[in-house]
Amino acid sequence: MPENWKTYKLSEVAAISNGKSKPNETGEVPIYGGNGILGYTNQFNSVDTIIIIGRVGAYCGSVYFENRPIWLSDNAMKAVCLEGFDSKFLFYLLKKTNLNQFAGGSSQPLLTQSTLNEVNLNFPEIEEQKAIASILSALDDKIELNLQQNKTLEEMAMTLYKHWFVDFGPFQDSEFVESELGMIPKDWEVKNLSEISTELRRGVSPKYIEEKGVRVINQKCIRNHLIDFSLTRRHDSISKSVEGRLLRVGDVLVNSTGVGTLGRLAPILSLDEDTVVDSHVTVVRCDLEKLRLYTFGRLMISIEKIVESLGEGSTGQTELSRIALGEIKVIVAPLTIQDKIEDQLQRFANKVDANILENQALTTLRDTLLPKLISGEIRVKDAEKLIHESI
Repeated sequence: MPENWKTYKLSEVAAISNGKSKPNETGEVPIYGGNGILGYTNQFNSVDTIIIIGRVGAYCGSVYFENRPIWLSDNAMKAVCLEGFDSKFLFYLLKKTNLNQFAGGSSQPLLTQSTLNEVNLNFPEIEEQKAIASILSALDDKIELNLQQNKTLEEMAMTLYKHWFVDFGPFQDSEFVESELGMIPKDWEVKNLSEISTELRRGVSPKYIEEKGVRVINQKCIRNHLIDFSLTRRHDSISKSVEGRLLRVGDVLVNSTGVGTLGRLAPILSLDEDTVVDSHVTVVRCDLEKLRLYTFGRLMISIEKIVESLGEGSTGQTELSRIALGEIKVIVAPLTIQDKIEDQLQRFANKVDANILENQALTTLRDTLLPKLISGEIRVKDAEKLIHESI
């Protein structure tokens, strides 16, 4: 520990108190529990800048930061910093500390105020606390900005797609004809999904290894129309070949088993190495003679609710069959019409992908700096230099 740092008990740094049972009324005030926001109400029981700490169960020891009015539920505690200590620094310090190690309880983990109050923590002077918190907050803020931008880009892309290919906005003065899906512009067609796809198949049954091998996307990776490659695993392609199974940019991946996960889908925006999916995910690859790549991705997202409704089987064993997926009927515009917005849809996708890649780099940098800054192993000026060289 650096010479100018001191050790304090948490009770000397912050006032800790429990939350209360959440109210039934609905509103716009966030209700926080040990696993983040649980819902919203019209009441609040905290208006301070606080650190929220999960106190019981699977999320015991989880840590969140808030500086707006909230309702703190009874499965969480709050820590309010005392004078001379910075709230954001304490937040990062507690995240790094792994508070779950102090939990007791035989049936499930439980953190108490008395236990937390005795936890020893190391602090520099307040100025350095603020400087360290500022560095880490700047990285977190940029990550959050990129996430919000991606949400906006997703909304813009879907709004554009629906205006053209669902609401037929630019074609209201055109001739319409009757189809299986209602009135559509003349020369447009209704096709089964299988008719506009060159591949519609499940993935491999992987033989997992710890290092090297081929990257495998599983159902956990697919959420919010994006793919989280940090959750992938590795397949031993030597013992079991994946020839003909590698994914391509533009493939749409569909979760195909389980209640709550079945039907979630995401297009692949970029690939930096050989990748496959496991047997719980279906790959849908568009026929480029019938659909443009990014228009196809939007089309698939537009039918997500239909896909979710196609699960068959008992609860917990629900499956999405390739036949049922392939029989979904969709409206297909002529390629000349698709070409009018394909470039714009691609620009949206490219920007989303760029933000994802930047967030991966920022997250790695933050996670590298966090324990070193919080422990004093690296000082503020050195961290600022590292950030400047890395970004």
